[in-house]
Amino acid sequence: MTLAISRNARLLIAGSVALMVAALALPFSTPFKGLPASAPVPAPPTAMHQPDYGTLVTRYDDGVEELLARTLRAPRSWLAWEQLGRTYRTRAQLTGDQLDYTRAEDALAHAFAIAPDGAGPFLARAQLNGSLHRDDLVAADLDRAAAAVLVDDRTAAATLTLRATCAFHAGRYDAARDLYAQAMKAHADHLILVAQADLDFATGRRTQAFAALSAAERGADPADTFGWAWLAVQRGWFEQERGDWDAALVWYREGERRMPGWWQAEARTAGVLSHRGDHDAALAAYRGLVARTGRIDLMDALALELRAHGDESAAHIWSDRAGAACAALLAEFPEAGCAHGLTHALSVAADPVQAVALARRNLALRPGGEAQT
Repeated sequence: MTLAISRNARLLIAGSVALMVAALALPFSTPFKGLPASAPVPAPPTAMHQPDYGTLVTRYDDGVEELLARTLRAPRSWLAWEQLGRTYRTRAQLTGDQLDYTRAEDALAHAFAIAPDGAGPFLARAQLNGSLHRDDLVAADLDRAAAAVLVDDRTAAATLTLRATCAFHAGRYDAARDLYAQAMKAHADHLILVAQADLDFATGRRTQAFAALSAAERGADPADTFGWAWLAVQRGWFEQERGDWDAALVWYREGERRMPGWWQAEARTAGVLSHRGDHDAALAAYRGLVARTGRIDLMDALALELRAHGDESAAHIWSDRAGAACAALLAEFPEAGCAHGLTHALSVAADPVQAVALARRNLALRPGGEAQT
């Protein structure tokens, strides 16, 4: 079960990093504060109003409705359709709703259809393709975005960051590290440091990874409650990967405290409970999480917990549901579906033939170290 927990956690953290780094090109990204490396990591203010996860989702829901109304008022404005596509993508990464990725694709396709020749949301489409692991489609759009007459520092940083992430996925780690450094020079942002920390941790540079994460925490906006929750979960993930499950649990629960109701922090906590053998608590957590999110990785985790309880019949039901969801995801978004399908085939369905096929496909798409293992 530990293998499944570890693989599922990797899927969760990948989505989390993508969500936060995607904010680099959005207008509400906060500037890096540049505190010295020796400064202590600040705690988020406890007296301020901290919205829960449901409130945050409602804000995105309201944003979608406002943007839909804007497209009705100005149907020929490709910029309005671009912003709608961006918002759908961000909401998808926040909630795990795959349908929002389809909506984002449709909105951006419409933006290109009505944009003048040579214009369009190239960076937004590159970011969407990056979120869906279509790394082979990213570079061309980034080249078009970088070739624009006016490219501000934030856009330049977002372009370099996405190039770095694609290099990371392709196993070109030195190139990725150099591109992240260039992005920081273009527009210093603590989110780039988190992406850099993820790269360092994945390549065995754990001291540097924790240092980069601490620097990111020192540069974070104390008013960004979701950002602080996400940073807590990221630190918990690092602790878990180096074997300190107790420290990981502390940080995951801190993430829950900072953003009440956030399913990702709760899923991480459930994974630690399962690892500790507290299967009753883990089972209850996964039942609730699956009901709220319908995510494939959480259905897999629920199936494993049911098996641990000896309920093979119920485990089979959830394994089948997860398998059907994997098939649907692979059909619509094959690059994004490979990792989910591989985890399902290995740890839940026990289908080695399917696992080998998906592993080979995943390696061809993203030949980095994780795909090789």
